[in-house]
Amino acid sequence: MSHPSPPTRIKFCGLRDAAGIAAAVAAGADAIGFVVAEGSPRTLGTDDVRRLLPLVPPGVAPVCVLRNQRGHPALEIPGVVAQLHGDEDEAACAEARAATGRPIIRAVAWSPDSGAKDVLTRWDACPDVGLLLVDGARPGSGEPLDHAGLAGRLASLKTPAGLAGGLDPDTVGAAIDRVRPWMVDVSSGVESSRGVKDPVRMAAFGRAVALADRRRGD
Repeated sequence: MSHPSPPTRIKFCGLRDAAGIAAAVAAGADAIGFVVAEGSPRTLGTDDVRRLLPLVPPGVAPVCVLRNQRGHPALEIPGVVAQLHGDEDEAACAEARAATGRPIIRAVAWSPDSGAKDVLTRWDACPDVGLLLVDGARPGSGEPLDHAGLAGRLASLKTPAGLAGGLDPDTVGAAIDRVRPWMVDVSSGVESSRGVKDPVRMAAFGRAVALADRRRGD
């Protein structure tokens, strides 16, 4: 007897206010990302994260997204998960895990000619990584991810793997069909303008993920 596939988790990233958090939760969020990395229209300060954190309900993971910011004070906020998007090495991952008390999310760049297979192998072996987030050639840019060569690869990893990079309500279903990720991660693909989340698009994204999961279970 076959068992149903587990549902694909959803992370809405780049949330900046109470309305966005509420829309993400209503759309089925399993995780909410707060960007503390510099240079983004979605960047928040540590005090902003502390202010918004009580709005994240139990069962939804609050994630702080960093890029080459070792020792950032946001990692001292109780309950957060660190997501590293830069050139951090294994020592930096261990530091982030120690600071939060939780395994980290490690973003990795993927393109068919980037040698990303070796990158996936490297971080799959890191004991401090709880989730590998496979992104495009420039992680965090929102550029579409080329799935060539990735289908089937995630299943060979021992670490759960998420998929990011240019996902939106129109593309996420096909991406799940092809790659079968543990989680999908979206930011710009559910925005009405740069940095502004659209509740309608967020709800549509959640419905598209649920529809793809039903196809897997048929």
